[in-house]
Amino acid sequence: MPRYVYLCRHGQSQWNAKGILQGQLDCKLSDTGLQQAAGLAGQAQSWHVQHLFHSGLTRAQQTAQICAEQLNLVPQSIAGTQERNFGNWQGKTTSDLSEYQHFRQQCYSKIHSKPNAQSESTLDVRVRMQGALKAIAEVTTGNVMLISHGDAIDCLLSLWTSPVQLGNCQYVRLTFQAHNFVWSEQID
Repeated sequence: MPRYVYLCRHGQSQWNAKGILQGQLDCKLSDTGLQQAAGLAGQAQSWHVQHLFHSGLTRAQQTAQICAEQLNLVPQSIAGTQERNFGNWQGKTTSDLSEYQHFRQQCYSKIHSKPNAQSESTLDVRVRMQGALKAIAEVTTGNVMLISHGDAIDCLLSLWTSPVQLGNCQYVRLTFQAHNFVWSEQID
């Protein structure tokens, strides 16, 4: 029987609502984000999830806690699943960053490029996301739900497909087979 990992983006944060690039800066969910997280939890009830992990950033923790309450699970933080460090772009509105859209268009094919000297490349993020998935696979059996971040998920998915640019509380599914994770499908 296949094992699945449902990679989910967190609910809308207060900064998402304002168009502010968060990266690894912390911010709470907005009221809309709280509602989105409850909706995600409802969808996840049909996934037969036995384990729930999340990044250490507040927006992912809050989303995971809401899901955990409905799924009757204990959420666990896991290192390596936080958003890309965007360096000195963090905390600025994307409309004020003329280079941001250009970077987003090419960052998944030029995996060594960085937005600026203080930031992470796509490869940096991909490697740490793969490490987190490996750690999850070693300590779990059954299906897993992982609450992470849009760009971090896209960095990982660039191994198999073009970036999907998930909206808040959208998700994709990976299949664990032959000791590897493989792209399964975009669900929602």
